[in-house]
Amino acid sequence: MKLVIAIVQGADSGRLTDALVATRFRCTRINTVGGFLDEPNVTMLIVTEDERVSDMLTIIRQNCQARRRYMNAAPMSVETVGMPVVTAAPIEVEVGGAAVFILPVRHIARLGSSGPIPSSGLSGPHGVLMMAIVHAEDAPVVTAALLKAGYRLTRINSTGSFLKKGNATLLIGVTADHVDKALAIMQATCRQHAAPTPLKSGLPMYAVTAFILDMLPLPRL
Repeated sequence: MKLVIAIVQGADSGRLTDALVATRFRCTRINTVGGFLDEPNVTMLIVTEDERVSDMLTIIRQNCQARRRYMNAAPMSVETVGMPVVTAAPIEVEVGGAAVFILPVRHIARLGSSGPIPSSGLSGPHGVLMMAIVHAEDAPVVTAALLKAGYRLTRINSTGSFLKKGNATLLIGVTADHVDKALAIMQATCRQHAAPTPLKSGLPMYAVTAFILDMLPLPRL
């Protein structure tokens, strides 16, 4: 499995989301801001099988286009006494269509609100990153439960691609030994939510979708 992180322009995000859903790719959207032009964009998290990565990249390429923007060649400066203010003409730059990063996924867990949790098979003291997507209504409860159990996390407000409803993406750094325990806490505190046509569309709903990625040893900061 691969986690694809695609950063696209806001103008392309709606068309790209519809194209991905139509071809049975599920994704999570996060509203972000570019560091170059300081303009809003969208970061999309998409998990897929290795053999479908090429198809996904084709869809992204077909639905994200490059655009031209104008920016100041130099920042404005404070006028010095006796010195004229020199202003540079705006320069034209090309931005887009998409910046894509592809990461290997160690384990993926799709959980309902009941039933046994399949073991991740992970163990050991090495660190992993858990990216858990939960419904917005469940986020406060699951966050409180994880914090009470000693897990530290970061919550990002995001949006699902299928029903286009708000959800939350939780970033949790744990050791491999604690993955199954953290998943059990999430399943116990998240509810199965009804959806109008998930099964008919072939995209069943889950209470929690979690991706586990390996991390390099953390430096001391």
